[in-house]
Amino acid sequence: MSAFEIPDVIYHYCTVDKLEKILHSKCMWLNPAWHMNDSTECQWYKFIVMNVVTKLSMDNTLDQNRLNKICENIFLNGDFATKFISSFSADGDSLSQWRAYAGDGTGFAIGFETSKMQIDTGLCLVNANDRYSIKLNKVIYDRNEQFDIMEAEIRKFLLNNSDPIESAVLSGLASIFKHPGFKDEQECRIIYTPPLFTATLDHLSLELCHRDNGKNKIPFFKWPFPEPYPITKIVFGPKNVMPHETIVSLLQGNGFSTENIQITRSETPYR
Repeated sequence: MSAFEIPDVIYHYCTVDKLEKILHSKCMWLNPAWHMNDSTECQWYKFIVMNVVTKLSMDNTLDQNRLNKICENIFLNGDFATKFISSFSADGDSLSQWRAYAGDGTGFAIGFETSKMQIDTGLCLVNANDRYSIKLNKVIYDRNEQFDIMEAEIRKFLLNNSDPIESAVLSGLASIFKHPGFKDEQECRIIYTPPLFTATLDHLSLELCHRDNGKNKIPFFKWPFPEPYPITKIVFGPKNVMPHETIVSLLQGNGFSTENIQITRSETPYR
């Protein structure tokens, strides 16, 4: 499955209190890439770029001056950190996800039906119409696949004599490339590239907010659930002892119809 082929259902792992906030607000937070838990992620794609450029620099049939210019432009302007992301997993019962993101197994995994999320796949680039600046993609972990995609894109740029757009495209690829060591996460992402450096933010389709982490104000965007609501499944974590009736009441109390939401418990043994 490629990054542009999304599973029918994807899961967001969270604690009990986060579940309550998500259901009450009917939205997901898109957090800045530079504030993600993998501190090296913003640099990973540069490793891929450098390896591909090193390979292409040995090809005397290519325009080496333009290759150097493309590489320079990528490193100066191809900033993955300007992306805002919300993370999901293709696996709805993953022990590593329960441990890391769901209160050590005491939380939940929320299943979203991707066809109801109303978000297209494809590279996430700044667009004059802000609605097209948000995408849903599956993360690519295979290093060889990353190299092949990056090489194909750079070769396209080498044949393109128009104004270079490689930094924007390559930063789009950066947001779906991740170190192979994280492949068990089976991550899918909502990715948003807001035009933050325009004169006004009035035209943004998503609401810009800030939260205080005790040291700084962290920007984030709210992605509101479209209707009909895309939540299709709630999975109790392996250590979650909350009664079934409580989650039913929580869903109904926040306006969700439980007729179309499957409520299950993790089958992963973890105590």
